[in-house]
Amino acid sequence: SGLDMGFMQDLTSFFGVDNGSSSVQEHLLPLDCFFLNRGMIPAYGKVWFALFLPFGSVLVGLVNALACRVRPEWGVSPRLRDNMVCPFVATIFLLYPLITQYLVEVFMCERLAAGWKLRLIMAPDVICFEGEHLTYCCLSTAGVAVITLGIPFGLMIKLRGLQREERVHDPLVLAKYGFLYGAFQHRHLTWESWILLRKALFLMVAVVPGPSAFVRVFIGLVMALHSFIAHLWRQPYTIHDNEFLNRLEEAHLLSVVVTLMATLVVYTTNNLHSDDGALPTIVVVAAWSAIAVVHVSFWGYVCAGVMR
Repeated sequence: SGLDMGFMQDLTSFFGVDNGSSSVQEHLLPLDCFFLNRGMIPAYGKVWFALFLPFGSVLVGLVNALACRVRPEWGVSPRLRDNMVCPFVATIFLLYPLITQYLVEVFMCERLAAGWKLRLIMAPDVICFEGEHLTYCCLSTAGVAVITLGIPFGLMIKLRGLQREERVHDPLVLAKYGFLYGAFQHRHLTWESWILLRKALFLMVAVVPGPSAFVRVFIGLVMALHSFIAHLWRQPYTIHDNEFLNRLEEAHLLSVVVTLMATLVVYTTNNLHSDDGALPTIVVVAAWSAIAVVHVSFWGYVCAGVMR
């Protein structure tokens, strides 16, 4: 349901894959199946899902404000409202990468063969940027502008305002927003908003149609290097436990940089030495070994720091 199975059969036969549709369905996520069973393309359903989460919360807040104006006893008490701010902000903060991923999935288009138009990966019978897909692209773009970019910049404006008013150490403010800046030095209270933007940019670079995989990885490597150098320069976290948080973030960013560099090496080797089987195999094994070593070292460092 939701897929042109005739097209899927033609597609799988073109690539020489038997029973392609069943194998695809076996790897679908529960949310994808939920939308497919209701006759909706998963990428489209996820756009509505991503838009509903924050805008639904805003709508609830507006209804509560209106109720307080009409009859104060109808609204949520100020004390309960203050207690709800921290869980609400924490929920949006934790769901931010997922919301961004759902918004940008509608742009995951690939040219499946030479001469073909761009097609939506999650539903290959859909031609990208035409008809209904173009409508959902516009909706997703609006969501990215308001949610993906709005949340980090809104957070930055809010924290800078609290910093100017010298209220960052106020108990009520700490109870509401303290988890967003409590671990950072006073001059870097807004650092978390830059981390959110970095996550969003990585997700968007990964799905933007057009550039080759090599170009996407290269752009990701440039962003990772920039983040790594900025962290080394600023050292934003407070000095606790022998600067464990700063060292942990450096190890994390270093693992990302090494992973992307190794991926570029693999791409370059395969393109330059596609006819020679021995050299690419050695280089690929070395690259994957470097990735494994750096990630095992990172998690070892995490476990050692937590136990210490």
